[in-house]
Amino acid sequence: MLAVIPENLPRSDNIRVNAPVLLFTLAVSIAVGILFSLVPALRSSKTDLQTSLKEGGGGSTAAHHRTQSTLVIVQMALTLVLLVGAGLLLRTIRHLWEVNPGFDAQHVVTFKVALSPSMTKTGTGTRIAFQQLIERVGQIPGVQAAGLTTLVPLSGQNNGLAFWIDSRKPESVAEAPRLEGYATGPDYLRVMGIPLLGVVT
Repeated sequence: MLAVIPENLPRSDNIRVNAPVLLFTLAVSIAVGILFSLVPALRSSKTDLQTSLKEGGGGSTAAHHRTQSTLVIVQMALTLVLLVGAGLLLRTIRHLWEVNPGFDAQHVVTFKVALSPSMTKTGTGTRIAFQQLIERVGQIPGVQAAGLTTLVPLSGQNNGLAFWIDSRKPESVAEAPRLEGYATGPDYLRVMGIPLLGVVT
């Protein structure tokens, strides 16, 4: 499970098997099993069967059976609730796996790149550096296409940009409507398998 968990999942680094907790749970389970096995055995060993039969403990036996039946019903009800909850959770996970994210997530590798400060002093230098990087990545055996973007889909990051139409500029930027902006290279949509639904001009 840890191999498929996204890196940006909060506190995913803390997910691990805790040996002390595991050993403590094992010890408690064994102790509870022994305790609940020994108590009925000790009680039955001290019971005088002849006396019980002579006294005809019908009332106590009936009450004992009612208590057992109640406990069994409660256990079955709790088990049913747990099974239903587990089934709903598994169905939700299965549906999440089938959701179309809007891009082709198969055979896609993403990584971050930091350019040297000397290469990003000017806009032209930055553009040339990224173009050379894309060309080098595209020449790697097995790579079908390469592109670049400032934000990877579903990464949890955002790049909200304020906008307004024509001359209807708001009094402050905070009051303006916002859109999600992605700075990408020309081949980004083809690399990600994202269909182009329309063009805003």
